[in-house]
Amino acid sequence: MHRRYLKHLWRDVLILGAGILLAILLVRMGIVSQFIQITASMKILSSFVAGMFFTSVLTVAPASVALGALSTSTPLLVVAFWGACGAALVDYILFTFFRKDVSIDIKGMLKPSMRRRILSLFHHGFLKWLVVVSGALIIASPLPDELGLAVLSFSHVKTKELLAVTFSMNFFGILALTSLTRALL
Repeated sequence: MHRRYLKHLWRDVLILGAGILLAILLVRMGIVSQFIQITASMKILSSFVAGMFFTSVLTVAPASVALGALSTSTPLLVVAFWGACGAALVDYILFTFFRKDVSIDIKGMLKPSMRRRILSLFHHGFLKWLVVVSGALIIASPLPDELGLAVLSFSHVKTKELLAVTFSMNFFGILALTSLTRALL
């Protein structure tokens, strides 16, 4: 049984590593910035795509630059809304990975009695909401959304709640970023 979990964990690490490598290649090759330039006349699409890249630690810098540039010629609320839509979509995809695969990996590493004790802490009362609030604050902050989503996966948040949290936190994060950009320019 332990061997199966270990194999599953290595598969997930390889998938994550490949995703990180792909993100680095996209940024280094300038594909992200080229796409933003090509779609510059399509402000909504540009905001949506930049928001998609706003979620990862590897792509947050170019996405922030793109969102800041968009905010100089597009209303802040439009950039924040569509950017948050893109970010929420990517967060949802990442969350399904964390909820299913990472929780299986964690379960495989812990003894059943320890696993039940730890997981029961995150399902009830104060700690459940503390975990949700912590995950939401991490998503709104410059920290990688992956970390906030991993935290949220412990609380067994429902899909509707997840989408509301990720959209609103990304909306306020992007709105703060674009407001700061406008204030500095």
